[in-house]
Amino acid sequence: MAGTGLVLDEVFARHDTGGAHPESPARIERLILSLQESGLCERCVLVPPAAAELAWVLRNHAADYCERVKLSCEAGLPFLDSADTPICRVSYEVALQAVGGMLAVVDKVMSGEL
Repeated sequence: MAGTGLVLDEVFARHDTGGAHPESPARIERLILSLQESGLCERCVLVPPAAAELAWVLRNHAADYCERVKLSCEAGLPFLDSADTPICRVSYEVALQAVGGMLAVVDKVMSGEL
């Protein structure tokens, strides 16, 4: 095996929840900086994220939910369902990137690359 895979990309900081919500671009930026400063990035195989096909997301989420998330983001709504779930215009696309990154790592593990 080649090592441990790591999906790390500034695209995830585009999911801007605004305000003081813990999920924020600053948290992602700090995480990336900490991983770089610690040397962990150099010890891992970086796997770039790529948008997953919706079919993969639909294996765990209902189609109407996915459509509601997509339309809510496109409409620029600040929340999905409640103030506990802040979103922004690109949250849907960033989520697809996250799923795609996870799938890429799983593929590499299953093929023996990682």
